[in-house]
Amino acid sequence: MAGILLVLLQCLLGYCILVAVRPTIQSLLQAILLSCIIGMGSSTMLFFFLELLTISLTTISLFILHGIVIIAFGVYFYVRRVRIRDLTFPLGKFPRIYEFVWIIPILILLFISAWRTYYYPPYSFDTTLGPDLVATYTVLEGHINNSVYSELNPHSNYHSTQTYYAPFVMLMQSMFRIAGWEFGQTWLAILTVAFFLYLYTYFRSQIHPILAGLMVLTVLITPELFAYTFILQTDFSNAVFFCIGAIFFSRFLSQERGADLIFAILAMSLACWTRTETIFFIPAGALLLFLRYYRMSMRKALSTSVAFLVVPALAVILWNVVFVGFYLPETSSVIKNFLFDFNNLWSRATVYLKDMIDKVYGQDEYWSYTTHFFIAVSLPCVIYSIYKKDFKGFSFIYWAVFMWMMFILLLLFIPAVNVDNTFRRGYFKIIFLMYCFLATCGLMKYLSQRLHYWETGLVLSPDEKT
Repeated sequence: MAGILLVLLQCLLGYCILVAVRPTIQSLLQAILLSCIIGMGSSTMLFFFLELLTISLTTISLFILHGIVIIAFGVYFYVRRVRIRDLTFPLGKFPRIYEFVWIIPILILLFISAWRTYYYPPYSFDTTLGPDLVATYTVLEGHINNSVYSELNPHSNYHSTQTYYAPFVMLMQSMFRIAGWEFGQTWLAILTVAFFLYLYTYFRSQIHPILAGLMVLTVLITPELFAYTFILQTDFSNAVFFCIGAIFFSRFLSQERGADLIFAILAMSLACWTRTETIFFIPAGALLLFLRYYRMSMRKALSTSVAFLVVPALAVILWNVVFVGFYLPETSSVIKNFLFDFNNLWSRATVYLKDMIDKVYGQDEYWSYTTHFFIAVSLPCVIYSIYKKDFKGFSFIYWAVFMWMMFILLLLFIPAVNVDNTFRRGYFKIIFLMYCFLATCGLMKYLSQRLHYWETGLVLSPDEKT
């Protein structure tokens, strides 16, 4: 019962954030799904502040904290005289019967993933020796700064960086175990289901449902990615938050709504809260914002780009500097330094790029037809966009290309980063970005228009045919 209550409180917290920010949301279902995702991330930050205040992490403190914050949101809405209709979102369109051709297999796969997450305990090496281990001792001792850091780490050869991973997964495990979920990781099933259903509703709002369902199912059946929807690690959660941030960043570029940029910054901050190296990808968005506005208004260019950089950086600083540096025992032996080796940079970068292509990108057992399908479809999409001078959706490709380049730099200068694990699982973000591009590009919108006209029996005008 306490576990279900925690899920509801997290969703309600996320819903309060959506109402307060009011990003672009097309339906009530989208609002509920986003509430689950953003509520989880925000909930972990609130829970973490209890630790910073040295308050014991128990069931009582967990629920009192969420209750206080949700009541505070209610007072805020009352003071701001928020109307009842502003607390809701439009219902949206109910799926047509032919959409269930895609919806049913998507739901079956999500059920399989959710069942495995609920039934089996965490079993990946990094998790059992890292976030889940810390979470287990957090439940026993009531604090994140527990005997894992003071007793186990100094006397173990197995621990290196796992217990110092960015804290989102560890905090979610702690909260769900405290609330009574035996293995804790049930939250991963909720996150997975909410994200893929949101992705379907987002794609469906951009292109014809037939195309939207095809793309979501293609992403979901990616072998490596699907496996990590039930293998507890930090990478899938990180990709979810990053993808949502990129989606609302793209919305801001096309609609110029400040609420979308605020929500994108929040999602990117949660992505950094999930995996620390994500902060190295954030400058891509800041740079694009600066280049977009510096000719119109230097003040706006600086304010938007600096905010996009600084707020996610605070999430990294909060854990890696404040908590690890000032709360935990001495960590100099486990925190790896940057490797400032500038010898043979070009040749080393070329080797890493070749490994990234050969060992990850070109491995069909990891990605099946996902990358091949993208290449086959994206080429005509790019040609059509250049012909039409319509570059909507290209921000997703920009993010993906920047991430490829940044991963090479990380491989060059950070010893803990490697191709076989870091880039392979980091590639989840790139897959989501690739298919977000397909769902928003001009050619897919044109094909969707043709499908809608064929479906309704309307005839295209001469301009629309081109």
